[in-house]
Amino acid sequence: MRVDQLSNPHEENKEVQFILKSPSIGFRLGWLLTGLIIGYIGSALRLPAIAPVVFIAVLAGISSNWSSCGCSMVGTIAPVVYRDSPLGRRSWIVAALIYTLGSIAGGVVVGALLGLLGSLLSLDLYTEYFPLLISMTALGYSLHEFRILSLPYPQMRRQVPDPWRRRLHPYVVAALFGFLLGIGFTTFIPTATYYIVVLTATLYGSPLYGAVIFSIYGFARASLLWPFAQYAKGRSNFERMTYYMDLTKPIMSQINGFALAMLSAYQLGVYLA
Repeated sequence: MRVDQLSNPHEENKEVQFILKSPSIGFRLGWLLTGLIIGYIGSALRLPAIAPVVFIAVLAGISSNWSSCGCSMVGTIAPVVYRDSPLGRRSWIVAALIYTLGSIAGGVVVGALLGLLGSLLSLDLYTEYFPLLISMTALGYSLHEFRILSLPYPQMRRQVPDPWRRRLHPYVVAALFGFLLGIGFTTFIPTATYYIVVLTATLYGSPLYGAVIFSIYGFARASLLWPFAQYAKGRSNFERMTYYMDLTKPIMSQINGFALAMLSAYQLGVYLA
């Protein structure tokens, strides 16, 4: 049975939830091995070094919003909120654009600061070891995402300040929420892929490199708002979408584990070349 065949998204469906939440250890190991093989082939083909980093930044941004908490931004910015607003039915487009720009700005700031930190620590003296360090870290967190291994997962277990929604103009709220979420670590961190983006931006010790990588993360994190807002024009659709996102979070974790495995093998191939 597919998830979209559920007649009522709030009904308990043990069969579907078991399939989504409890893949066998053999399935997870197979998925891990496949990612390692593809990643190593990518390094053998000498794909551009920036390509896997951009891919991981995009995936981290999208995955960061793949939850009911991330979906709440749709409810804050989308037409479901602005339907009866004096700002008008189409004002959500302006708010969504401001939110997106705020998210990119947050990414640029934190990425530049991480790059500056790496520069101040003179990490560029150890450039030759960067691929190996990224490879080992990515492999560890790939195992973490596959629930084969448990690694430290530091994060601030907070959400964006809800009082802002009542006290500030909607456009200001959109900008501030976007900025906080574009930074990434100021709220929950749903996926370990984010840590790899942080590590990469810091290691290469370039504020410009860090700003570019995190601007991609910030844009990707805000990008889900646009298509999802079109779907969630009614409260029932919004609740259904929230339910499906929560239900499929384990699948998103497996996708992240697969991507991290590819990155790990790719970076190891670069190091050994």
